[in-house]
Amino acid sequence: MTTRAITALAGTLFLCFFMIACDGFDTRRVVTMDDESTFSIATDDADFLEAQREAQASWDRFVSYNNPNNCKFCNCLAKRSFTDGVKYEHMWLIPFRITSDTIWAVLADKPVIINNIEEGDTTFVTRTIIEDWVCFGPNGIPLGNFLEERIKVKSAK
Repeated sequence: MTTRAITALAGTLFLCFFMIACDGFDTRRVVTMDDESTFSIATDDADFLEAQREAQASWDRFVSYNNPNNCKFCNCLAKRSFTDGVKYEHMWLIPFRITSDTIWAVLADKPVIINNIEEGDTTFVTRTIIEDWVCFGPNGIPLGNFLEERIKVKSAK
């Protein structure tokens, strides 16, 4: 897949997901791209931390869904944080190479808060730094997507 195709896919998929941008260590600003609403989550928010633990605990499942020999779950994204001094941002990645302990990926989001990485840059994610992941099965239903599910419940309260 070419970089241009990956960027186009990222733009299309990005509208379906959440981007979390952080401008300090006290709160996480969450922007939903579908309806442009914004709200904050504390850095020690139990729902955020539990979603991150679920993503890390299910790393092997995520890796298996990205197996190029089993492409029924090939539409996958991973989320991790990036830092620039005291600023940090949580963004989606499109995997292109997977080993048992590292996923090499292209940054699918355009950073809003940080300046040391750009949309389309190559980076990586590991089990210890993954914050969320999502894969779309043949029926289009997302698998994983731990943080989005918690945010929906939290915002409905």
